[in-house]
Amino acid sequence: MRLERLRARIFNLPNNARGAACILTAVFCLSTAPTVIRFGLNAELDPVMLLSLRSWLAAGLLWGFACLRPNIAKIDRHGLVHCTITGVYNGVSLLLFYTALTFLDVSIATILISLYPL
Repeated sequence: MRLERLRARIFNLPNNARGAACILTAVFCLSTAPTVIRFGLNAELDPVMLLSLRSWLAAGLLWGFACLRPNIAKIDRHGLVHCTITGVYNGVSLLLFYTALTFLDVSIATILISLYPL
């Protein structure tokens, strides 16, 4: 019952409010990620281990979201192939980014990663 109320509260917001909440959350997560990664690297964790932890956390959040919205969790074979290719590409780029943070300062890495959309 509590899950249904939470679901109704989140997904019954106006589109503008939902979009603004998503953008603000994304900006917060993307801007704090290099610092959090650096804390992990300073604790002498391996970049591959940090990336694995992030991937498991993301998978758990995705499964939770799919449970809240089961109608959007369906995918056909063509979409699955494209998602797999995109996931492998993104995984390699994240692994390189995590490894780069072992050699660069966080400020330099953040400036360089901000060039990503180009």
